[in-house]
Amino acid sequence: MKVDYHAAIGTGFWRTEFTLADDTLMNFYLGDRLMLKLKPALINKQSEAQCIPEKARIHHRDGGISANYEVLNLIPFGSEPEISRDFDFTDGFVRVTQDIDAGKNAVLKELSLDAMVLPGPWRRIAVAGIPGAGKTFPELKWIELDGESEEVFFAETYPFLAFIAESPDGKCFEVGCGDDLWRWGSAADLPGCTAEFRISGNKDSLEISRRPVLFDAESGEKPEASRRTWRFKWYFAWSDIVAVESGDRKPVTVDMPDFVELGGKYPCMHAKSMRKKIRQALRGIIGTNENTDIVLTNAEAVICNQESHLDRGTKKNFLHWDAWDLMELFVWANRKAMASGCTFRLAPPVSGKVETPLFRRLTRNGFQNICGE
Repeated sequence: MKVDYHAAIGTGFWRTEFTLADDTLMNFYLGDRLMLKLKPALINKQSEAQCIPEKARIHHRDGGISANYEVLNLIPFGSEPEISRDFDFTDGFVRVTQDIDAGKNAVLKELSLDAMVLPGPWRRIAVAGIPGAGKTFPELKWIELDGESEEVFFAETYPFLAFIAESPDGKCFEVGCGDDLWRWGSAADLPGCTAEFRISGNKDSLEISRRPVLFDAESGEKPEASRRTWRFKWYFAWSDIVAVESGDRKPVTVDMPDFVELGGKYPCMHAKSMRKKIRQALRGIIGTNENTDIVLTNAEAVICNQESHLDRGTKKNFLHWDAWDLMELFVWANRKAMASGCTFRLAPPVSGKVETPLFRRLTRNGFQNICGE
């Protein structure tokens, strides 16, 4: 008899439904609209749809600002691969940390990571590539979707930074990489290995395929033989045409460039010293103020390749993106601020554009309480 593995996390405006050991791992709804169908992973051609869930646990956070869904799936065949995921929910975005273990005495030869189907209709899309170190999020170049024939919008051996789709009624969905750009691009540093990232579809349905590890059996090169767990981070975010106002209280501002590490060329929140200084400053403001809106000004995510920000030994690829760190700071600061009636948000530079669902969320106050069962 097939066991039913269900869980649901959401608010009155959005909800996520999990169905483990099935052809669809997760469905995400914004209102009544199905925005995303997340498919199981494929490890060396073995499908996670045949898994046995070993752990599926919801953790509620103080104040309802966030919730965590922890999942561990075992594929009970062959080398018995394991896939663990940590879904960190906030009202507006979800951070996903995913670990892949190819199993007993096995190496990872091929990985298809959680394909996505985005049911339409969609009005337009934008694909943001990864810019060079020191660059911020690129200006979006929208592609209007007005045909029914399938098109390929992105097909590369390296990942996209973020992808945004907008529906005719203004709802937006976004999916992007985590801070670990070096992991998503690791195939380029492994002999006999490549990767495939693809976005295709039309106004009625879009598909995202992510295959970060593909060893070529005919190349004569052997896959990386050491046993290791492969970790990947990614996020998805959403927004509706209805925006929550930030309020009219006089804000206390903290300027992000003031915390650049010594010798740093630009603000990167992945630098431990910068994260520590900003959190110390925010603790002080929260501890001495009540009912105050705290704003981190000139805040924007940056692509960085500073070696000291990562513990990677002798590796050569140090590329990272601190949007993940800004999401963590946003949740952490708002959780701290709740006790004194304060709020926290980001404000980009005057010349900065806030075009994506993620950054729209980070620049406004207000939370819907998250519940899970």
